Amino acid sequence: MNEYKSYSSPLHSAAYSPQFFSNLTFCGAADLDYPCIALAGSLLSYRFVDDVPSDSASTMILHGETIPHLDDVVAISREMAEAFLSGKRTVVAHFSFDPSNVHRKYHFSKMSLLPASTYDRLTKSLA
Repeated sequence: MNEYKSYSSPLHSAAYSPQFFSNLTFCGAADLDYPCIALAGSLLSYRFVDDVPSDSASTMILHGETIPHLDDVVAISREMAEAFLSGKRTVVAHFSFDPSNVHRKYHFSKMSLLPASTYDRLTKSLA
């Protein structure tokens, strides 16, 4: 399980990582580029695959990106450790993001960033 935890942990320097939040100030929060969060239930389907993506869209939350709602992320996250043990390293998800449907590829480390990037976590970190 340590191998899974290491693989699915985001880089300390990544936006929305635990280290990012521990260094975030009120001034920094005011200047933060918040991602757009999709409506709950936007996840249409997903599957786990073997390949290990290295592109920034698969590993980091990008400027202007729409990210899935926490409810949809939790559904996927519950199965990631078991998928990892089966040799899977990536999630391919199909979402209905207004106004279109999109397929996205997420490295497990990016999946770990998504819950932290929701407004719920942001507001708790600044309280």
